[in-house]
Amino acid sequence: GGGGGAPLGAPKPQDRFAILSSTVRMSPALGRILGSIEQDEYNITWQSQADAYMSPNRAQNLRFTYLDDGFVVERRVHTGPGDDWKVSFELTGIGGQPLPEVFADRFRVARNTARADLGPVQFQYVNDTHGLRQDFVVRERPGKGPFALHLGVQAQGLMMDPDRGEIVFRDVLTGAAVLRYGGVNVFDRVGKRLPAEMKPDGQQGVLIAVKDAGAVYPVTIDPWLCAATAFLWINNPPPHNPPPGWLWSEQNLLGEQTDGQFGFSVGYANNLNNGDGWSGAMIVGAPFFDNGFGADAGKVYVYYNYTGSYGPDPGWTATGDQAHERFGYSVAGSDRLAEGVAQGAQEVSFFGDLSYDVLIVGAPGYNTSAGAVFVWRGSVTGLAPGNAANGNLTPDWMSTGDNETYAEFGFSVASAGDYNGDGALDIVVGEPYFSFGADNPEMGVVDIFPGDINGNPRTTPLWGLYSGNNNYGHFGWSVARAGNVNGDYAPGGEYPYDDILVGAPDETNAFNEAAGQAYVYLGGSDPSFYPQVVLTDSGSKFGWSVASLGLANAGDTMDAVIIGEPGYGGNEGAVAAYFPDPGGAGIVGDSRWFAAGTQGGEQLGWSVAGGDLNGDGNSEAIAGAPYGHGPGNTADSGVVYVWAGPLAAGVIDPAPDAYLSTDEAGDELGSSLAYFAVSGQYNNGQVGFLTGLPGAEVCDNAPGGGTQQLGQYGAVEVWPSP
Repeated sequence: GGGGGAPLGAPKPQDRFAILSSTVRMSPALGRILGSIEQDEYNITWQSQADAYMSPNRAQNLRFTYLDDGFVVERRVHTGPGDDWKVSFELTGIGGQPLPEVFADRFRVARNTARADLGPVQFQYVNDTHGLRQDFVVRERPGKGPFALHLGVQAQGLMMDPDRGEIVFRDVLTGAAVLRYGGVNVFDRVGKRLPAEMKPDGQQGVLIAVKDAGAVYPVTIDPWLCAATAFLWINNPPPHNPPPGWLWSEQNLLGEQTDGQFGFSVGYANNLNNGDGWSGAMIVGAPFFDNGFGADAGKVYVYYNYTGSYGPDPGWTATGDQAHERFGYSVAGSDRLAEGVAQGAQEVSFFGDLSYDVLIVGAPGYNTSAGAVFVWRGSVTGLAPGNAANGNLTPDWMSTGDNETYAEFGFSVASAGDYNGDGALDIVVGEPYFSFGADNPEMGVVDIFPGDINGNPRTTPLWGLYSGNNNYGHFGWSVARAGNVNGDYAPGGEYPYDDILVGAPDETNAFNEAAGQAYVYLGGSDPSFYPQVVLTDSGSKFGWSVASLGLANAGDTMDAVIIGEPGYGGNEGAVAAYFPDPGGAGIVGDSRWFAAGTQGGEQLGWSVAGGDLNGDGNSEAIAGAPYGHGPGNTADSGVVYVWAGPLAAGVIDPAPDAYLSTDEAGDELGSSLAYFAVSGQYNNGQVGFLTGLPGAEVCDNAPGGGTQQLGQYGAVEVWPSP
């Protein structure tokens, strides 16, 4: 057990060596990468003080020690609480056969690789920016019994947890996933894939059982060890710590199907199942999930907060019941307390429920892309089942809007807060491809559905908004609750009039620039169909994403808004915050804070969010750039930037106070964002944000020919961890 083998090193003989194949691809829960990455840092070298071969890995912030029967992995640099962990892997048996001996003079090192040929077994280590790759090929069948690898594992500071055919290593204090060991792929000499199963082997072991009937040896056994997908870098002077009061950690929610694009959309609902006193639910859409109804039916996952943490398994799921429905293309949840009590009211949900919030799901591909929106209500036990036994969706409420083919009703969805001040929360839905006849194609509309305090919300909209600006403007591409930007309340001062944001990223503005626009509509007892203000810029795709910033400065009583413009400056992108008039007139168009992207093509502003992350009363601005990259210069890995409040009008291009990214190509971190602030009996005050990585590669392998790759399942990061 416990890395019990001796270190690999001359001149002493070694007893045995692990016969398995694995790849270590780990990212720190809190990482710091400083300076340039030099290839020589990945070399495997003899360290006399440790009496072992070792190799650092700057990109992964890991250090490996090579043993006679396995290896030990730990942090290269400890960057925060919980980083003082260590995991060792040791082969304890192959079936019932003894392990071959390994001698030091047969262990060969060349820069960042190490090789050994043991007769019946061949192995190789490769240490690079992706982690440590360890390949083993078994040349002959080991005896007549069942073919299985028995691995002894000792984890200091982490605990083992079986999870859907994988082994997850979790932080013993927070329960956050740190490492995953799984994705077992076994194939023989001709590329035939062999069935294999990974499961715990006692309290401190892992067993990989292989069905090798008819296999042509040699056989390669190829599991993967991987971990969190995101790094966090702090853009401050040394010692590079977060701003005061910021405590960063993370949790990972992982997809289950290649190209399902898990994390394409994310949302938050405060109270869907508060029977246990723990509030908060994370919502994740995978709109290109395939099921029995066909391709791209879509799937939505809800992760309830159990004793302060989320996942790894969803507490509720639902899948689309039509091919190409794209169920989950947009998702949202209501937050009745934040939208009401924070401003002095005890508002009810869409269904008139005083205790629970709702889940809102858009499916713009429904019924030949006419689109649909589905709503489920929370309860003491959570959401009711999403699908019937025959697979059909079973929402508590649904609408197909105008039912116009290809209009894509449900392309965007949001809770509207209380738009008309009647005490019930309302829902806003974007339909950006709606056409007003053949002469006015794809202008777009937005529908607002009022909640009902008696529990019977109508399925046709009470208010419809449109700009009438220009063809192909795609009004309704994005929608959001703006908050209360002018500080008005219903008579009696009990219920606030919440306001609405709408993005139209392809509209032409008043300067005849095809820059895009965003609209602010003020709520009221009889709300106007005319916007309070139309916001724009001279760039491109302004209004692609919209969100409430919240209270920009401690002591404010009216909310600011934040707009994304990913096409600005040749796709570097930009994000802009607009502030309210102190006199209550609403958002002021020339009272602006503005930050442009700094990487070519990163598309800053693809997603935006805002809220107080550190409890000082000032909202932070959060923006995603899914086609940017971290220090590793890996294409389309993605970046999320955070600017600490208070934000001020007139500030141009401030440096971000923090940013996080992966170093894996195609992860597209920052594709979606959602801020959360939990109001609960046991976990009141937890704050943070979710961000989607729909291109993230989760531990998996492709069959045949020994080719190894990761399945593009998608992932979601929760920052900070509750």
